[in-house]
Amino acid sequence: MNKGSYKLLWISFCLVSILTWIVYSCLSGMDSYVTLLLSLAAINFLQGLWILIDRHFARRVFFLVLLALAIGQFWLFLWLGIFLLWKTNGFAP
Repeated sequence: MNKGSYKLLWISFCLVSILTWIVYSCLSGMDSYVTLLLSLAAINFLQGLWILIDRHFARRVFFLVLLALAIGQFWLFLWLGIFLLWKTNGFAP
């Protein structure tokens, strides 16, 4: 992959993260809210994996992708943490 397409992949990766943040904070009243969030998360994870595969899992790139996923998909980690707490304390829905 040349440098131009690599930069476009990073830009799209960051834009999907920003779009996920916007959807999470502004569009919670939509019927397809969770479906949209999960779709954006899947796209973001696949883009991150593509970046990692392209750069052969370089340490710096790995930590940058991990940081971007943690920021962009914080809602998913928050939900997973809440479900884990509910499950371990016996308050599972």
